Amino acid sequence: MGEFNHLATLTETIKTEELLGRLFHEEEVTLFEPQNDCFKCTCSRELCDDVLSTLPPEEVDQILQEDGEIDMHCDYCSNHYVFDSVDITAIRNDSAAGYQQVH
Repeated sequence: MGEFNHLATLTETIKTEELLGRLFHEEEVTLFEPQNDCFKCTCSRELCDDVLSTLPPEEVDQILQEDGEIDMHCDYCSNHYVFDSVDITAIRNDSAAGYQQVH
């Protein structure tokens, strides 16, 4: 990590003229129009349903027994998706119906 810090310290002192005149003088520079950044998380309750349907039923039942609900939290957008035993039964029924339609 010491080498990185040393390099970071050195690059803080580089002037634009040095970058373009000595280091990258043979490179063509392209300036793009500025764009607004927009973050959009792709999490959804349906994706959480899919994940829960892949877990062993014993694990899901144990969590429900201990906590009374399953709270899935998205670390990107901070949404919470809460599932109780009724939700889990519906997910299992949907999964079973989907399995029967495929096979």
